[in-house]
Amino acid sequence: MPRRRIFGQREIQPDPRFHDKLVGKFINILMKAGKKSTAERVCFGAFEVIQQKTGNDPLKVFKAAVDNVKPVVEVKSRRVGGASYQVPIEIRPVRRMTLALRWIAEYSKARGGKSMHEKLAGELLDAANNTGASVKNGGRCGTAVSARAHEKYRHHGAHRCRQNDHDGADPLLYGGLAPHGRGARRRRDDGLDGAGA
Repeated sequence: MPRRRIFGQREIQPDPRFHDKLVGKFINILMKAGKKSTAERVCFGAFEVIQQKTGNDPLKVFKAAVDNVKPVVEVKSRRVGGASYQVPIEIRPVRRMTLALRWIAEYSKARGGKSMHEKLAGELLDAANNTGASVKNGGRCGTAVSARAHEKYRHHGAHRCRQNDHDGADPLLYGGLAPHGRGARRRRDDGLDGAGA
């Protein structure tokens, strides 16, 4: 943790052609080894291929593809009582956007094709039509199926365990813990002095 200043999240700069922050973020995700001009060339080349194939605005196709790939829930590992459970958790909007852009970039690289901008254009068109690997494997189907399979553990994500504050916690999880002690054993305050007295 820095001692002097706490730096906030850096603001994403819009791209030079469409002046859109989402496209600027996608170019940063595409970029490897600091070669931003190469990433811009690939992205804008893919947009030109989309324009030639469909005749539609490539920015609208791109945003439709991103909306189709965005996941709603994901599973996270949560330890409760010595056992690990895969708990479905709703994803924050910023993370949803980042995951969608990352999956589109990854699955477009894995596609078969001549050049990267053709692969990227094909993946964006498929994602805009709700097909393709990024929608199927990474997006709604992949994480949603996993989250539905682990829906029964959803209540484990509701409360996080605090060492000393079990009063307001879920009684199903911490039913054996006394509100005034840490262990599962609690003293019986029934006025008896010792065993059987």
